[in-house]
Amino acid sequence: MRLVALVSPGSVMPLRNGVRFAVEDKAGTARLTVEYTGDVPNELRGGRMVDVTGRFAGRAFVAQPNTLVVICGRSRPQQHC
Repeated sequence: MRLVALVSPGSVMPLRNGVRFAVEDKAGTARLTVEYTGDVPNELRGGRMVDVTGRFAGRAFVAQPNTLVVICGRSRPQQHC
């Protein structure tokens, strides 16, 4: 499954082999935790749009290794950092 969403401010937590962060809806009312293993883009931070592939596992989205992409341009959604 592909997940494209905004990273919640203050939610990025580095892990030994990756990162854990939360994404939220446009209204900022619903959040989902993402667990990711692999290379972490330097541009990953709150307020940035991400595109990642994985699966839902209970209350978290478990991302496939090395599928995380940070999208910088909101006017051009496919523009990667």
